[in-house]
Amino acid sequence: MAAKACENCGEALPDEAVIVALLKQAEQVVAAGVEIDVRRFAVAA
Repeated sequence: MAAKACENCGEALPDEAVIVALLKQAEQVVAAGVEIDVRRFAVAA
């Protein structure tokens, strides 16, 4: 399966599983009352 890319600029888009995981994390920090959250993500090989 080929990676998806923006039709306008060609930027690589994350797959649905990544988007779902990030949304879940965002919902958890909002529910916890976090106002600022800095995260460092590793580059996938």
